Amino acid sequence: MAEPLTIASIGAVALTEGIRFLYGQATDLLRRMRARREGEAVEGEVFVDGGNALDGPIGMVQIDYARATEQNESIRELSRSLSEYAEGIEPIDPENATLVQSAHALRQLLETVYGRRITLRGENRERSGAKVDVEITAVQVDGYVAAVRAKRVGNVDVSARMRVDTVNAGGETVGLDVDDLG
Repeated sequence: MAEPLTIASIGAVALTEGIRFLYGQATDLLRRMRARREGEAVEGEVFVDGGNALDGPIGMVQIDYARATEQNESIRELSRSLSEYAEGIEPIDPENATLVQSAHALRQLLETVYGRRITLRGENRERSGAKVDVEITAVQVDGYVAAVRAKRVGNVDVSARMRVDTVNAGGETVGLDVDDLG
């Protein structure tokens, strides 16, 4: 888990863009949650464009509405605490510990709801994007088994672990089987 210090170290301009991004994502999420409560059909998968605010693309995400609902009050509270900074009413100061901690906490909640890492531009942290972590344990393999099989893997950190006791004749085990590592 990244410390709030990584956010504070990026400077006022990048922090301003980052806070605007986080605030915008939180308000969009809260609007979607309200629409769902009111019975409107809301897309579960959405495109998240970080523009110049992030250190790498996020892309399509499947919103975890159960987690968002669990954290609704925290998301609302943190969003409110950042609103005047995101809207340019108050200046953003990387030395403001309360501001930096609020931005960090909102980022963590959004990462949980999106299932993606969110890294602000210039931050000393893993790039924005997805993580895939798979572990397979099998006693016996007779055919083909892959921990991860994908046509294309782009901006994704992949960890594939496999433990197999016996691979019989004609069997094959592969940790990562990818056609294109674009």
